Amino acid sequence: MIENKLVTPIFNDTKSAIVLPCDDNYAPYVSATILSIINSSHQTNNYDIIILNKDLSSNNKNLISRVLENKPNFSIRFYDVGSIMSKYVLKSYFSRITVDGYYRLLIPYLLKGYTKAVYLDCDIIVLEDIYELINIDLTGYLLAAAQEYYWNIDTSHTPECSIKKVGLVNRYQRFNSGVLLYNLETTQEYFPYEILLEDAMKNNYLAGDEDILNKYYNNKTYILHPMFNVWNRSFGMPTVQKYDSVQMYNKYLEAHKSPKIIHYMSRFKPWNYPSIEKSYYYWNTIRGTELYDLALNSQILNIQKNYPRRVATDILEKVL
Repeated sequence: MIENKLVTPIFNDTKSAIVLPCDDNYAPYVSATILSIINSSHQTNNYDIIILNKDLSSNNKNLISRVLENKPNFSIRFYDVGSIMSKYVLKSYFSRITVDGYYRLLIPYLLKGYTKAVYLDCDIIVLEDIYELINIDLTGYLLAAAQEYYWNIDTSHTPECSIKKVGLVNRYQRFNSGVLLYNLETTQEYFPYEILLEDAMKNNYLAGDEDILNKYYNNKTYILHPMFNVWNRSFGMPTVQKYDSVQMYNKYLEAHKSPKIIHYMSRFKPWNYPSIEKSYYYWNTIRGTELYDLALNSQILNIQKNYPRRVATDILEKVL
């Protein structure tokens, strides 16, 4: 049961919310995601943004809030979920998948008076007005999400991740949880969040919250066109062409040509690896802002930390 005060719409004529998770490490990157939403927004729309966090510092709250200065059709609020999440000892199989990702499981229970909510991971750049996603008809569905891409080409983990624990008939049923659209008009159909978090706590799921969402809601999820959740890296396209349907492969090609949302979902993030595929969307978004300076500092630290190791690896590969 949610004991904290529920979140209600901030704008009288807007019943949709945009929800992101954040901790003190990811505040600059959440800010970049929000900035990309601003850059692609329309003045006729209102944008009700909610940041789910646990003990986020005042400095980082201020950093995120400054992105929205002089934007009357934007609102941002910070909701601390620490008292809820402290009851659950959650682990992450992969270091790049943080426990903050589990915050999205709370959305149907924290928001009251909304009809829809968009959830976005904090390694995302939005290129088209987010209302293109919000306005999708969800009649008969609880969620909307794009088909999973990474796990479908990473065949070493696919059986365990998609079939054994999650219980999907085949791996191509799986959806990615980085971009979600919640139907909040039918909240009574969602499983109690306690059940979801207790399941996550008892079982070491490879993909964390994504496994949980697929396990409980896969048959109630509308599959989005992949252009709403484009993995920035296209090296797996030959595998998709080999194993997935021709129709889905063609959709992926279209998505890479005309992306609406870019998702840097691997461990290679554009702020640490500016040469990765489609990193220019991130850098173009933050250029000319204080986020740009922060990203440069992050890049310098990454080089100082990893460059000697890379040199050693290159030498060993050449010798061996």
